[in-house]
Amino acid sequence: MSRWGGDSTSSYNYLNDVQNHGLDFFFELIPGCWDGADGYCDPAPSNPKTNSQSNQFLAGVASQGISTFFTIPLIGWVPNVTSYTQPLACSFPKSMFPNQDW
Repeated sequence: MSRWGGDSTSSYNYLNDVQNHGLDFFFELIPGCWDGADGYCDPAPSNPKTNSQSNQFLAGVASQGISTFFTIPLIGWVPNVTSYTQPLACSFPKSMFPNQDW
């Protein structure tokens, strides 16, 4: 059994392959291709829906015949940005909300 889920997947947007990590990581919007070793999604994915983190996960476990417990985001709001570069965008940037602590 394999699982794709957790805090960040409840706000995952499969259309642009971006999730919001909430207060855990200062409400950063993290693209599925984000990986410091790979240059922070450079280049950006040509088709985030087809090459999404969730689709890659499902294809990998299916190829091994593993049963999957998969979180399907049903929350009423999800990240709607398509920035795949560093610095990563966040939900509450200090430029718009200067009185915050973080």
